[in-house]
Amino acid sequence: MLRMINLLLFFNFILVATSGLWHELISHNLYEKLHVIPGFSLIALVVAHLVLNAGWIKQIFSPPS
Repeated sequence: MLRMINLLLFFNFILVATSGLWHELISHNLYEKLHVIPGFSLIALVVAHLVLNAGWIKQIFSPPS
């Protein structure tokens, strides 16, 4: 599950970053489809990534015993 989330996160980030850089070169409708809509799914994927890695994050930030 985490590998699939990471893969989707990677490709979604590339899509959002590329469409953001080429904003001036593409139409507004295409921009919405390639940047705004995937941007919302990028947020959901980041949340899922953090939830699935919550144990590791807690372990990293907990004081050593």
